[in-house]
Amino acid sequence: MKRILSIALVLILSLSLLAGCGAKKDADKAKDETNNASSNLASAKAFLENMIYGTTNKPGDVMNITKDKDVIASVTVDGVSYPIDWSIEITEGAADSVKIGESDTANHVAIILPELAETDIYFSAIATIKGSDDKTEKVTFKYMMPCTLGELEILDKAYALADGEKLNGTPSLTGDIVEIKVPYDATSQSITVVIQIGDLADKKIVCNGLKGDVVAYLAVGDNICVKGTLGKAAGMAAFDNGCTLEYATNPDGENVTAPTTAPSGDATTTTTPSNSTTAGTKPTTGTKPTTGTTELKVVTDQAKILKDAAALGENESLSYIAQLTGKVLQVEKYDEKYGSVTLTFKVGDMTIECYQMKGNGTDKVKAGDTITVKGVIKNYFYEGATKGKIEFAWHEASGTEVTMTKLVAAPSQDLSTVEKIIAAAKALKDGESLQKEVTLTGKVLDVETPYDANYQNITVNIVVNDLTIKCYRLKGNGVENIKGGDTITVKGTIKNYMGIIEFDTGCTMTKRVAGTNTDKELSVVAAPKAGVAYKFGMVQENVDKKAVYYLKGGMSGYYMATSSSSTAAIDVYLEETTDGFYLYAMVNGKKLYINMVISGTHVNGAYEDTAKTVYTYDSTAQTVIAMVNDAPYWFGTRNDKSYTTVGPCRTEYEGFYCKFYA
Repeated sequence: MKRILSIALVLILSLSLLAGCGAKKDADKAKDETNNASSNLASAKAFLENMIYGTTNKPGDVMNITKDKDVIASVTVDGVSYPIDWSIEITEGAADSVKIGESDTANHVAIILPELAETDIYFSAIATIKGSDDKTEKVTFKYMMPCTLGELEILDKAYALADGEKLNGTPSLTGDIVEIKVPYDATSQSITVVIQIGDLADKKIVCNGLKGDVVAYLAVGDNICVKGTLGKAAGMAAFDNGCTLEYATNPDGENVTAPTTAPSGDATTTTTPSNSTTAGTKPTTGTKPTTGTTELKVVTDQAKILKDAAALGENESLSYIAQLTGKVLQVEKYDEKYGSVTLTFKVGDMTIECYQMKGNGTDKVKAGDTITVKGVIKNYFYEGATKGKIEFAWHEASGTEVTMTKLVAAPSQDLSTVEKIIAAAKALKDGESLQKEVTLTGKVLDVETPYDANYQNITVNIVVNDLTIKCYRLKGNGVENIKGGDTITVKGTIKNYMGIIEFDTGCTMTKRVAGTNTDKELSVVAAPKAGVAYKFGMVQENVDKKAVYYLKGGMSGYYMATSSSSTAAIDVYLEETTDGFYLYAMVNGKKLYINMVISGTHVNGAYEDTAKTVYTYDSTAQTVIAMVNDAPYWFGTRNDKSYTTVGPCRTEYEGFYCKFYA
């Protein structure tokens, strides 16, 4: 009996051992498969990282992206396919502006960017790699899409909005303070100012509740950069309350800093913003390398370079060698002695000078060519300047020269005849120049700026065929004698400057044939009558004590163009209407009414098809006056200016105003 029990126990133990060995084998196998799956997921992650980052980036880097990007939708490791789910998280910029979409490439999806970015967009593309056992690996790739709009384009889009609407994101705009709308408030530590970009007086920007460490010390005339939510309110572009000051410089280009005394915005307190002596200054990204630097890295990211260059302070240089590709706008003469050339080219929205650039082919570069340049960029301030000039320049600390590394020549312009020169000049875009100097002969329409004895130059307008060309700061023997009606021959570079075709600075008169001066000396008409042709002009005493600047039709920027030639002047008429007169002119044979129009907070003069402005005649001032925005305006310019153009001005300001001449 014991023997039978012993055999039974042995059999039971044996079966138990066999069962235990099988279970262990199965468990080990499952463990191996789990380990392999985890290992394969890790391999898939590493493969994806290597594919996206490449050799120039590493995990954590923010990568620049300017166009749609295809990314892989699955990774195969050891014969097993691991699908990837992609998602987007936007950390700065318009929500949902970047999306994941379909790709034309097999086993890929696309990161789809917006057509326009009104501000820099920072986002993460998140890849979730899925395993067969529901385990996942996540990889986050950081990207930045730079703003595709220039400041003027952003401003135009803001003014195109309806009141109450907002642009996407938080764009930045830079302008000069023209008005302190709400003084600094110590409690909220904010100020409300109005800024203006360049001469865009009809497109000012309100900065509501502007905050920043030096806002207490801002003044009219300071140049500031503001960032925030931008929209339109009461007909004007406006940053929302709480917008932030990026930097501020005074009219001399120096950073705005706190004075030793408390801010004057609140007489009841001496509280100053924290860190006010150092904060709010212009960014110094890419500060000037110290003497002795012998080696600088090369950066090719155009968006980064342009952003860093725009942030340079006075006479600061980038701390690296920049490589940029752009289109040549204008070329100065090649210097055979030094084998170099100085030119300007455009990269994105920035115009950059390449000072004494060397390299193979620099003697052949012409306007319209596309070049690649390497060197150190500097924000150059000359003595007395209020704003700097961005330029590639020789870098003393590292001995880096400005070098052209690539030249893609534009098709040559056929400038063999006057007709072909005129056609090419008309085709120029703003900032562009003809590829070489040309010589043209034309009739002087008028003298725009009288002869300057100190600089020995004069600015005149000539007509060649059907094109009016400005000769800007024209030099040459006898230019002081130029009068309307003369025929002159001019040599120089023709460019498009803000829509005006002109011979650029440095143009020279090579010949002058005196014409018959058809100008008549006109006198002021004390009591003009309706339906009679007059010339309408002003004496700008800051420019010339005697010359009268008459309306000549057309605009000069946002103001009405004038001519000191009565022959070039248009005929202006009074037309009776209820409660006064309309004012109209004959411009190129067409009747156009001269109106005062409201643009934002600014009032402009305009030539329009229909009459909108009613004028009354002031016999004491001998001019017409209109009520606009409940205030009286006349045509002219203020006496603290030297403008020869005309626009509506408030009668309360002293100035030079237009009268009727015959």
